[in-house]
Amino acid sequence: MVKICHSFVLFSAAAAIDDAEAMMQLVNLGTNQAASTESTVRVRRQQQALEMESNFEKLAAEAVRSGETPSLGVEARTAVNSALTTLETELGNEHLANEETIVQANLACAQCNSDMGEAFTKSGGVNGFKEMVSEARTKHVKCRASEDSNSGDEKEKCDTQDNYAKTAAGATPHCPCEAYTTAVSMKVCLQKAGDWGLQYNAELGKKIAKCGTATETAGLTETQCDKDQTSFESGFCQYEVSLTSACQTHNDCYNHAKSNRVDAKASTMAKEKSEKVMWKSVKKVRCYLDMLDATKVTQDKYDDCKNLQIDTAHLSVEYPEPVDEAECDKTSVNTLPGDPEWKLAEYHGLTPKNVWLDGRNGIKQVTPCVSVPPAGGPKCTLSPTWNAGSEGEANARRYANCLLKENEDGLQFVLSTSAEGDAEMTCSKLGESDSCSATTPLNDWGMTFKDFCPKHCAGEMRVR
Repeated sequence: MVKICHSFVLFSAAAAIDDAEAMMQLVNLGTNQAASTESTVRVRRQQQALEMESNFEKLAAEAVRSGETPSLGVEARTAVNSALTTLETELGNEHLANEETIVQANLACAQCNSDMGEAFTKSGGVNGFKEMVSEARTKHVKCRASEDSNSGDEKEKCDTQDNYAKTAAGATPHCPCEAYTTAVSMKVCLQKAGDWGLQYNAELGKKIAKCGTATETAGLTETQCDKDQTSFESGFCQYEVSLTSACQTHNDCYNHAKSNRVDAKASTMAKEKSEKVMWKSVKKVRCYLDMLDATKVTQDKYDDCKNLQIDTAHLSVEYPEPVDEAECDKTSVNTLPGDPEWKLAEYHGLTPKNVWLDGRNGIKQVTPCVSVPPAGGPKCTLSPTWNAGSEGEANARRYANCLLKENEDGLQFVLSTSAEGDAEMTCSKLGESDSCSATTPLNDWGMTFKDFCPKHCAGEMRVR
């Protein structure tokens, strides 16, 4: 707030002024308001403005009644006019400061939107993680397509091997070569066995080799695809943390800026109103002062000053609304690895089109999102879904598993939900009696988990 150096108390020390010396006393009076709050100063100045106006009105009224004007010397009159001019200038400066306050409050809201944009586009920002997820997804999809082809090829070649072997077995010569009768019959039998071997042995060897090669290729592809799946799921979890953190930071920033803007508007409107009162008082005092400087005071001039209509439009402040909060879209992470819905959305299209050998499974078990524990304990994330359905329960269980460090310390977590949507949470050391539990509506889990078995979750917890 720009300091108005000539306090209105300069003019409010007396109910009447009857000489130049008293006028000078008013000009030389001062107050120490440095320790006062802005609102206290504002109220005091407004009161002093009205008191100043009242005192000069009384002075003018008395002059009209008595027909005598106060002996206002040049020095006193000049000092008063100078003080009034200073007040007018500083009220104008206050108006500029008021407008700047609103401009800056609105800029703070806009800056939150800009900061969110930077959080997405900067190096290592949300967009980088999103691109990483997209690339990992594409790589995994391509690998699973190759796996489908290779596993189908494996089955085809190995089935061909087995079928050929069965055909060879069915073509076994029907002579008991192992039983000796005569040399001639033995030679005939051996000839038949040799012909059978010549017909099937080499070709079966080729088919066995092809089956083995196809099996090795399918196995290597499966291993690579499983690695790609793990990388994709891990990357998705990192993307979720990055996106959620950026959105939460943005929401906190904007809410804080908007709250400050509400306070700034309320304070500025009060200042504006008060300063308009001061401006009117200054103008009326000038009118009364000019009236008292006339050779003859009249009732008409007094009435003109008393009823003077004063324009204060130049002190009016514009209050444009701040920009709306930029949307931070988190729908892409409404479901996460570990949620049945996520697996269905991401992997349904990867169902094999070819027939595979038994033992080839394709998509392996999904690895749920669990934040990497920092030193001192896990960093846990509670998903934003509070409904009492399976998704809400899955989110809660995943969060609880994070809190309990995936049972590494022999911990167990029990969750049950009632028809009313309440959840009872209990965690305890296996085999020990010490435990803590809470019953709360699902939509209050965020607050509950902050205090839920804190000895098992040191370090930072981010609840959204």
